[in-house]
Amino acid sequence: MNNSFIKLYRGLLDWEWYSDVNTKTVFIHCLIKANWEDKRWRGVLIKRGQFFTSLDSLCNELNLSKKAIRISLDKLKKTKEIVVNGARIGTMITICKYDDYQSLEIQEGTKGARKGHTRGTKGATTKKYKEEEEIKKDRFVAPTLLEVKDYFKEKGYSENAAVKAFEYYDVSKWIDSKGNKVKNWKQKMISVWMKDENKIQTKQMVF
Repeated sequence: MNNSFIKLYRGLLDWEWYSDVNTKTVFIHCLIKANWEDKRWRGVLIKRGQFFTSLDSLCNELNLSKKAIRISLDKLKKTKEIVVNGARIGTMITICKYDDYQSLEIQEGTKGARKGHTRGTKGATTKKYKEEEEIKKDRFVAPTLLEVKDYFKEKGYSENAAVKAFEYYDVSKWIDSKGNKVKNWKQKMISVWMKDENKIQTKQMVF
């Protein structure tokens, strides 16, 4: 039995597709299937975060219809979770932010465990895990345009303002006007963009 594992952060609960059972199932399956290190298969280099599959294989592995899988893959492509490329020997799926989901340190520790490393090695892996968790707290993950739009709508601000805000920071690689890296995008939107002039305008009825 393969004793390797993947990481699932509790932040996945806030993911926009979490309540979509099929899409969540397909994405977690992709995380499990993806290579955690570069490998060659039939003369093709399959990089970390990628794997070859086919629609028929996904149907058999997930017990879902082809239509359901196509719909879920389209949703994941739309929000830039994955990239899907056809090839002669199958379909290549790439997880766009694989390093955000699966830390290299933990998987290196898993590889060592499979090779029968000592308990001391496992202790070192635990230490690396704790260090990685601390780094993760400060790691900034840029939002998608859809996430920004939804947040503005939730707070009562216009979609037009959301698009302008997103494009401003996306072009600058999420560096603000003072040259500082954005650490909390929601906080930045509140302090800079959520002004009265950007609120959703409600039409007043004239009698």
